[in-house]
Amino acid sequence: MMPEQFLTSVHLVAMLSFHLLRADELSRNHSYPLPKLAAYHKNWQNSDKTTTNSSRQ
Repeated sequence: MMPEQFLTSVHLVAMLSFHLLRADELSRNHSYPLPKLAAYHKNWQNSDKTTTNSSRQ
């Protein structure tokens, strides 16, 4: 695995966990529409197949 790919994977995981934490926080505090957010994440992952596949194991 190339160092750049590894860093991209780490960055992706960090970003995803941050967004999921924020979503959880928002949903608890302000009843944020989570299905909408989930759909957004799905579309976002599909648009970036190469890095998502290498980081998802």
